[in-house]
Amino acid sequence: MMIEYLLGLLILIFPSVLAWGFIEVLDCQRVLTVLEKLPLAYLFGLGIVAWEMLVLQLLGKPFSPLWLLTPLLGASILFSAVYMRRKRHLKAKPQSQSPWLKEHWSKVDIFLLTGIGLELGFAFTRALLLPMEDFDAVTNWGLKAKAIYLANGIPLGFLTNREYATVHADYPLLLPLVESYVYFLLGHINDFAVKWIFPLSLTACVTAFYAGLRRMTLNRTAGLAFAFVLVSIPHLVFSATNAYADILIATYFGAGFFYLFLWIRQRNDLFLGLSALLTGMAGLTKSEGMVLCLVNLVVLMWAVNRERSVDRPHGWRQVLIYIGVFSTVLMPWLVFRLSMKAQNDYIHELSVERVVQWETVMRMKTILYHYQAQFFNLKSWNLLWLAALGLFLFRFKKILQSDQKFIFLATAMTLSFYTSVYFITFNDVAWHLKTSFSRLLVHFVPLVVLGFASAYLDSAQKD
Repeated sequence: MMIEYLLGLLILIFPSVLAWGFIEVLDCQRVLTVLEKLPLAYLFGLGIVAWEMLVLQLLGKPFSPLWLLTPLLGASILFSAVYMRRKRHLKAKPQSQSPWLKEHWSKVDIFLLTGIGLELGFAFTRALLLPMEDFDAVTNWGLKAKAIYLANGIPLGFLTNREYATVHADYPLLLPLVESYVYFLLGHINDFAVKWIFPLSLTACVTAFYAGLRRMTLNRTAGLAFAFVLVSIPHLVFSATNAYADILIATYFGAGFFYLFLWIRQRNDLFLGLSALLTGMAGLTKSEGMVLCLVNLVVLMWAVNRERSVDRPHGWRQVLIYIGVFSTVLMPWLVFRLSMKAQNDYIHELSVERVVQWETVMRMKTILYHYQAQFFNLKSWNLLWLAALGLFLFRFKKILQSDQKFIFLATAMTLSFYTSVYFITFNDVAWHLKTSFSRLLVHFVPLVVLGFASAYLDSAQKD
């Protein structure tokens, strides 16, 4: 069993090596630190595997170790050659040093880092010891991965089988594809080996978050404190152990927004490119990711249109490039989805009569009840939502006058979209809220904690 665990980890690390070369090519000015490249390499690695498998499916090639590894090895050689050639033609520039190495470690820093390590250790332990047992982990993501492995490709007949009600054929396939990739290289199905994906995603989320805070000029202690706030949220840690896709989409969307926010503050085009790639990968992960792509795009457009420091014609060109990059990431999935003619359950059942009927309006009472039940659920969320509400009420004007307005816009848009689903759902609204709302909140938890950190930074700079 231990060998299987280690092989699963190595199989997931391999595409990260390729992604590291890709990042080195993008970061020709050597802006990123090693601490920033590590989570990016892992996240891009998963995205590259899913993207490659979708392209192979469209080309009619079978999923096998040979077909999976050959393009990855070829891309690795190409990225290495491009990087080495560029390195010879550019003046030598030292690698950016990680902020972790620049400052003296205080006792508080060590205490916070220990706390972060314990929370992550708990996530790894729980994820790797428990089998896949949660409903969607078994009947949706896990079953799709097994079907892909057994069919040596994406089985259209299985995905479009309407008798299998929980399959959701229109759901993006990043997670099932990555899980099946592990199965293919292992040579058999092993649910324990693929569970590395989830605590590693949480680790990548926390690391990218901390690195982003350091880019925002927070000192080490403050950065570690907010990273600990993020990783100590019980429901976020739980989502990294139950084999659902929610921790993945929270990480992709969160990291994509972190780099978009850094671009708004610092105007480094590398950050905008990283944001577009990560945002596109959120769209490959879950149906909600398509909306989150739109959220980041609206934030970018607002920043370009409202901020005087941006040259507008150049800014709008950047918007078009941003759309082009995340559309390229999404393209194989969109083409494949159109080819299988799958219908979204909610859109298929949606009608004008359903939207305008009185029953839809009356759902507000049930929705508000379940919202307050989550917001006051300290066992799952600590004081996160109460603190967020207090921050919003006491700093509303300051939020609108600072960069925090972009965080508020992204959070409000995401919550508004998720709320609209409960108004139009054809399921019993109470059941739907009970089974899904806590998972949807996970998607923008990193943004809420980023809002706390940004408010603290603004206050510290004024003092």
